[in-house]
Amino acid sequence: MVPNGDYRDGLAGTLAGWRSGGAQHTLGRNQSASHFVKGEGTAYIHQPGTSATGTRFDADVWNGHLGQYFAVTPGKRYEMHAYLNAHRCRGSVVILFCGASDTEQQLSSADGNLVQYGSLITSIADMRQSGVFAVAPAGAVKARLIIKGECIG
Repeated sequence: MVPNGDYRDGLAGTLAGWRSGGAQHTLGRNQSASHFVKGEGTAYIHQPGTSATGTRFDADVWNGHLGQYFAVTPGKRYEMHAYLNAHRCRGSVVILFCGASDTEQQLSSADGNLVQYGSLITSIADMRQSGVFAVAPAGAVKARLIIKGECIG
């Protein structure tokens, strides 16, 4: 479980990450009355303007605090699911496994299924689930989660 994974207490431990192009994206919470789950907190990524098809952008999800990774054991299987919705993009959840020597040493990553726009959001039933199973590779000691978006026009 991700601490504050329902974002009821704000965006602690989540931030806007890498992007391949287009305007700088931002991370926010509870965008508007038709774009969040009632009674819960809902994080969103916004990239202003119209980016080229294929432009990618990320939100990094840490273990409750910025820079705090999830501990992993090589050879153990891990599972991640996220409820997503999208507008003019598609999204997925990613597990990034890292070694001890370099905080961003990417040993391997695993992408979940892609999710596209389904409807306005008023309940969890309006969200789409992206999920991934992955085995931590040799040398992995920590992992972080990424919500990846890709512009589709």
